[in-house]
Amino acid sequence: MLLWLLLTSTVAWNEVLTGVAAAAVGALTVVAVHAHERIAAHPRLGWVRFVLPLPRRIAADTWFVTRALAARLRGRRIRGRYIELRVTRSADASERRARQAATTVITSMAPNHYVVDFDEERGVVLVHELVRRGHDSLEELMLGS
Repeated sequence: MLLWLLLTSTVAWNEVLTGVAAAAVGALTVVAVHAHERIAAHPRLGWVRFVLPLPRRIAADTWFVTRALAARLRGRRIRGRYIELRVTRSADASERRARQAATTVITSMAPNHYVVDFDEERGVVLVHELVRRGHDSLEELMLGS
């Protein structure tokens, strides 16, 4: 909250009090979650290969979404879709949490896709795709191929 105050150069008391309340709620939520369950995540170094193509994916997806917006403004209907993509299963709960977090961040960072849910029993991730791109696998989507 202090960083926000410094960046906005504001001292409006109603905003300061709202910020304090929001920060307190956030802090209490973190404490409650940590008290309930120890959260451990074990990412793998090999997952860095999914981060490297992000700038290219963001640029390409921004282009596709911008074109879709222009087409929509001209009256054309845009039909997004939900797709299920296979994910690698892991018996280790901490690796599974790390994989889900990394998948969510990397997939959802580009504007055309976002992760909706994971189905561990079936080994799939549900992803919403605004502009259809025809990805067959999660790896293909994350690598931008």
